[in-house]
Order: sequence, then C-alpha cells, then structure tokens
Amino acid sequence: MKRTQARYALIMLDLDRFKSVNDTYGHLAGDLVLASFTEVLRNTVRESDIAIRYGGEEFLVMLLNADQAAAEQFAQRVLEATRELEIVYEEHTLRITVSAGIRCLEAEELQSVAIDLAVSQADAAMYQAKQAGRDRFVVYAG
Repeated sequence: MKRTQARYALIMLDLDRFKSVNDTYGHLAGDLVLASFTEVLRNTVRESDIAIRYGGEEFLVMLLNADQAAAEQFAQRVLEATRELEIVYEEHTLRITVSAGIRCLEAEELQSVAIDLAVSQADAAMYQAKQAGRDRFVVYAG
C-alpha cells in the first residue's frame, strides 16, 4: 500500500490600500481593520492550519494537507468574507479587500525548498494579484 504524500500551501495575504486607512482615519481605525481581518482568518482556518501576522498588514497562512484546489477555495473564502466586512469607526463604515498569493508544496519539496524561498514565492504571487487589480489571489507558477 502506497502512502499518500502530504501537501502544503503557503498563502501570503495583504490588506489592500491599508496605508490609506491609517492616513485617512488614523491608527486606531487601522488597528480595528487589522482586528476585524484577524477575526476573518480565525473563522476560516482549520485547527490544523497555522496563521500568523507576518508584518504590518501582511498575514501568512500555512494549510496542512491541502492541495491547490483547497488552497484556492480557502483564499476565495477569505476574499469573500473580507469583502463582506463592514467596519464601523466613529461615523464611518470602512470596507476593505485583500490580495493573496499561493505557493503549493508537496511534502518532499519541504526537504529541498527553503521555507523562506517558498514564502518569498507566495509573496511574489501576492504582488501579482495586487498588480492585476487587487481583491484576488494568484497561484505561484514558478
């Protein structure tokens, strides 16, 4: 009986136009946006997944036992849930979107690909999503 190899997906997420929220409404509004997005992630990740704030308005998620289709479904759920957020700050209702880059890995790739390289590849895919108009995901094609 052949053992199935585990698959992983790294997903880099970046809040679109976050700097303009801070510049327009202040850092308290920015903190509220970050907290609201964190709640989206908390409600979307599985117990087996790992989600961290990578820095600023960037978040990194590692999906365990997930192929490309599962990673795309996850990213789509995050995009949709983020779009639906209505963040009320003072008398303003703030709406945000997020861009995502996906880097899928087979288990054996974890042996040969440095994790920092895979993260930078997910980051490059995320920037492609931003350049393509934001509020979308791109899968790293290497």
